[in-house]
Amino acid sequence: MMKAMDEYVHSRSVGDVTATAINDAMMPGKVELTVPEEVWRQVIDADAEGSVPGDVNVLVVQTGDATILIDTGLGEPGSRRDEYWEEEWPGSVRTPGVVRGLAELGISPEDITHILITHSHFDHVFGLAVERDGTLVPRYPNARVFLGRADWENAAPEHLEPEPEARIRAVADAGLLDLVEGEREIVPGVAMIPAPGESPGHSIIRVSSRGDSLYAVGDLFHYPAEVEHLDWNVPWADPEQMRASRRSLLDAAAGTDALVVFTHETFPPWGRILGNQESGYRWHRVP
Repeated sequence: MMKAMDEYVHSRSVGDVTATAINDAMMPGKVELTVPEEVWRQVIDADAEGSVPGDVNVLVVQTGDATILIDTGLGEPGSRRDEYWEEEWPGSVRTPGVVRGLAELGISPEDITHILITHSHFDHVFGLAVERDGTLVPRYPNARVFLGRADWENAAPEHLEPEPEARIRAVADAGLLDLVEGEREIVPGVAMIPAPGESPGHSIIRVSSRGDSLYAVGDLFHYPAEVEHLDWNVPWADPEQMRASRRSLLDAAAGTDALVVFTHETFPPWGRILGNQESGYRWHRVP
């Protein structure tokens, strides 16, 4: 049965900007953290096998002059890769997908002007390209694609696997790839900010308009519990870089009304950071 629009597309205003979350898939998975299970189970509600719900969300940011996609998800449902997702993540369910979600907003792939990639892992870049006549070509042919340089040049195999690499390569071969170093304003009010740890070139995106802010933080956090426990990490992350990147984001967002969205939070993924450095931080879901 096809999901209703409000089950996988949800919009909010950020000043004069419209930000929309599109849920590309529900992919439950086992908790992977570098702390003992008996420790994380105290604050993470997992099933007997250690699995928790997890979604794959992308964001669309509509400004006066730009239509920006933040990450691209898993590619369109019904592709040959869906069997692989189901095999690797039993219980996975695809939604109608990103392109269908965009269409619900009146946006075509050709309307996307910029794509900001938080990092090069598969669930963030697979939707960059589509296969036509046996060749991968950009799915969003008019969009400049921005990616942290360290996630492309000399990236380690665990951060740039062959199939994600092929999709980024399709964009690069089309002359659409821009590599980012340091903080960079992409369009007025929308900036990419280095936040390494999950990967060497991981970035977060800050959207600002008329005193309102939103941070799309990719995989800076995988679970809300990591906001409270900054030293809890996934095994592949660089712990020192991750802690520094998290601290920087928390210092900027806590105590404000800024929305904070991370990729794998249950849809709709809107939340805010509460607390402070002395009392501790927590992520608070908002409707």
